[in-house]
Amino acid sequence: MTGDDAVLKIINAECGYRGRNGTRIVLEGVSMDIDHGIVMCVLGRNGAGKTTLFRTVLGVNPVLGGRIELDGRNIAEISRSEIAKRIAYVPQSHNPPFPFSVREIVEMGRTAHMKLYSTPSKTDREKSERAMEMMGIETLADRPYTEISGGERQLVLIARALAQESDYLIMDEPSANLDYGNQVRVMELVLSLAEAGKGIMLTTHYPDQVFMAGSMCTVIKSGSEFITGRTEEILTEKTLKDIYGIDTKILRAELPDGRSVMTAAAFMDKRKKTVLYGEFVE
Repeated sequence: MTGDDAVLKIINAECGYRGRNGTRIVLEGVSMDIDHGIVMCVLGRNGAGKTTLFRTVLGVNPVLGGRIELDGRNIAEISRSEIAKRIAYVPQSHNPPFPFSVREIVEMGRTAHMKLYSTPSKTDREKSERAMEMMGIETLADRPYTEISGGERQLVLIARALAQESDYLIMDEPSANLDYGNQVRVMELVLSLAEAGKGIMLTTHYPDQVFMAGSMCTVIKSGSEFITGRTEEILTEKTLKDIYGIDTKILRAELPDGRSVMTAAAFMDKRKKTVLYGEFVE
């Protein structure tokens, strides 16, 4: 879906890497709009190029073809510091070279708004505290980041992005390492941020999370084949078969309050069982 009012536009972009051995194109012909209030979920098998796409949107990798626009400006002409003020990023993992405290990691999200070599102001600290409270990790504030669990680290990285207070949020598998409860809480947070006006692009390997997020979906079938549209139209049993090579049944369940939810059940032919909500069902 495209629209003239979308602020972050990816237009027929080529994404990849330039190096001493030449240029390697990973994705070509990528087009999508990330509008305010929209959650764009990106699905694709491992190695499909999702992280490469994110690095290009963030200005880390150069756009090899086509263009990416932010506020109608070519992102190639915008400084990394200015991009950081508008687009926050949650990576899959982060291993700092020093044992910073959780509070210090979250305050790093304020760097884009600070002058060079300056220290966090009272406002920066307050915004960081608020971000930790939103993620329920305020009790970890003084713990060394290197000594907390992988799931807790993921929550810290999301808090760091929230402290950045950007218009757009790019999340690379934000539920990685999280238990089931925190996975659902993170998706609830994603929805609340979108409702507040942020544009969000995230990757996930869990169809259920895409159904939770609603909005829009982009499926990477190959480096040059993509499908983008509304989730209920794009995320079909055939699409999941094409991506992951397994037979899947999409089911609809009614909640006690009358709402309905969709979920994906994968078939395990050799065991004659079905995987639903991560559990085996006879």
